[in-house]
Amino acid sequence: MAKKEATNELVNYDRQMAQHQEQFLTLLGSKGLPTENIFVPIKERSTVFSNANSLLDNIDDTRRFEAVYVSKFFAAVAVGLFDAALNYLWDETVVHLRKRVETYDLEYFYDIATSADKRKELKTIDDISKLTDDELLRGSLTIELISEVGFRNMDLVRHMRNNASAAHPNQMNITGLKLISMAEDCLREVISTPIPPAAIAVQKLLENIKTTTMKTGDAQDVSVHFSSMGPVRTQRLVEGLFGIFYKRETTEAVRQNIRLLAPMLWPYVDEPTRKNLGLKHAYFSANNHIVEKNFSKEFLAVVDGLQYITDQHRAIEVSTVLEELKNAHYGLNNFYNEVLPARRLKSIIGDVPSVPMGIQNKYIETLIDVFLTNGYGEARSANDIYFELINGFTPKQAVYAITLIFDEGISSKLRIKLCAEKYYEMIKIVEPKISTHAAKQLIEQIKLKKTQAGDIRSDEKLKQVVKLALEEIR
Repeated sequence: MAKKEATNELVNYDRQMAQHQEQFLTLLGSKGLPTENIFVPIKERSTVFSNANSLLDNIDDTRRFEAVYVSKFFAAVAVGLFDAALNYLWDETVVHLRKRVETYDLEYFYDIATSADKRKELKTIDDISKLTDDELLRGSLTIELISEVGFRNMDLVRHMRNNASAAHPNQMNITGLKLISMAEDCLREVISTPIPPAAIAVQKLLENIKTTTMKTGDAQDVSVHFSSMGPVRTQRLVEGLFGIFYKRETTEAVRQNIRLLAPMLWPYVDEPTRKNLGLKHAYFSANNHIVEKNFSKEFLAVVDGLQYITDQHRAIEVSTVLEELKNAHYGLNNFYNEVLPARRLKSIIGDVPSVPMGIQNKYIETLIDVFLTNGYGEARSANDIYFELINGFTPKQAVYAITLIFDEGISSKLRIKLCAEKYYEMIKIVEPKISTHAAKQLIEQIKLKKTQAGDIRSDEKLKQVVKLALEEIR
């Protein structure tokens, strides 16, 4: 009986929507305005409303009461403006993602999610609005505020929001089922899913470092867990400790805690992360940030890592341009804005490509990321530059570029048709440079799974091939 009443209610509501639409289109027509292709068909709107209860089950009563953009989402659905509804859905997602960051550890998030140059502008929760949506998403993934699956789903929603919503002009259509699917992903992954226990453990450790006085025995007790953290969490933790240590406002008691812990963590820190910390010290030195330079040097001295301090002014310049290029790529009007940083990068790298050692991985990762496009179209003028720079990869750089199919961000992109096509275009560019056995095997296996590019990252056997390929170029 209840189901029949609900069905009748929906039918009545369909009639009301149809009546409202007819009246409004008549009004638009009387003013000489277009009336075609303004609203989504009522059938598609009904699909959303018939799934509203299951969608809202992802939000508990307290959070539902505060979900203003969810109300606006349904209001936009009701009048048939799915592009606006998608915009409100993304707004709600960003609001809750920012709340997660604030309740977790804001300073740690800023340290991990941003470049050294941008970090100095970020102090309070209000400054989080200075981050791009891409920085917010990737930073949340990095410190495990969202899962990898959540990142992949929301990255697709972000892509649709940028290219199919009312954020800017577009001609893309969104069905009711697609809209419901995106809404469920956002609400489930950000609002209703708790922060993972592993991330909470790192948060508690950082809190203890900032609020307690540790002794050598305490540090040794904590260090027992370092060997089981895995390389990714180890990387995040050492970058977090480094970020706390060099700040001028950090107390001596907190620095002493880090002096005890950091040397025990260092053996588990991978080489690229160590080089990145040296690069940050070089940045402080080049920009005459005396306090930060001295404390970052002390940190590296404490962990016996002074060999990673080099005069890398050119590396810093490359790093800065890579950040500018990435921000342009994920911002609005990227087709026009990517060209200038791409030209600057080409100028710094040179006609015969020469990439500073400490920045090579970041260079390759960023270049492949922008070459794959944002999924909506090529930035054609910049694409010619990307092609030229990729064509200039060394054999080792070429192998590393191929293995990026196992990077979270790249893998997520490959679920988009154009990005997958560009990845296979990249393979054609670099394949002639590759001669090592495991890398060739990896390429052949990837070619066989061309229609499943976005899912390759979950292939455990291929992960072993990637490991062998990287070992061959060391």
